[in-house]
Amino acid sequence: MVRGIAQPPSAGVVGDQATPAGRTPRFPATLPVGWLGIGALHVVAGVLPAVVVLLVQEEHALAFQLDYFVLMLQLNVIGLLFPLLAALPFVFPFSAQTSRRFLTYAAVRGDIRRLVLACYGRCLVVTGLAFAPLLPALYLVSLATRPTFHPNLYAGGRPYTPETFSTFSQVAGYGDWAYVAVITGWLTVHAVVYAWLTLSTVLLVPQRALGLSLPWIAFFAVTFAMAVAGAEAFSPATVTPFNLTQLPWWQPLPQLGVLVVLAVGLMAWTVRTAPRRCQ
Repeated sequence: MVRGIAQPPSAGVVGDQATPAGRTPRFPATLPVGWLGIGALHVVAGVLPAVVVLLVQEEHALAFQLDYFVLMLQLNVIGLLFPLLAALPFVFPFSAQTSRRFLTYAAVRGDIRRLVLACYGRCLVVTGLAFAPLLPALYLVSLATRPTFHPNLYAGGRPYTPETFSTFSQVAGYGDWAYVAVITGWLTVHAVVYAWLTLSTVLLVPQRALGLSLPWIAFFAVTFAMAVAGAEAFSPATVTPFNLTQLPWWQPLPQLGVLVVLAVGLMAWTVRTAPRRCQ
């Protein structure tokens, strides 16, 4: 059953707020934006890693500027908690709305399919805008705090250059910002996909905490199992390609394709069956 669509409320009430009877809600305007969640995302995945790297940079043999930037991403909880972080900007505050019977009211007074579809649209916009500036901001911090580089430590060994050190770093041949742009796009698309998956589970699972955590549990379990099997390059871990040795640029794409199909399919099913679940 969809969360919050169990019992019809009295006419004119949206959760704890009164609304004039007979007025149809303007669905997109009523959907939340989690400013606290966006702030928490940038503190946890941006500010804290930057501070940590400033404190420990001398303990790492850094070869070039992108090496320093990627260290901020590697000493970061983003690879471990990504589905939960993706849910912070929109899905977390939206799940609180469902607990106040917002969807119940909408099902009684308006088109529930339109509302649920509007939820996914707002989720895409809010999550994308929240994640897009995260990595460019970290890169600017890395430019403002240049450490001492030691490229000579890698002389004579396996090539370690901006073009060879990580998955997708092949594009660094066009400039460091090309790599930052590609990683930013990759992370932002994944954030929207995981936010959609979490939004679907929140709408379909009665228990709010379980609905919010199911995509993260699946992400963690599959990543761990495939790492044990030695197939990490084909696992959800490709969401953070800076943690992987360089793979062919196309190799992570099938994993993303599977996630997109799963997210879109689950969204379509949730939207289509919403009226029946309200009965």
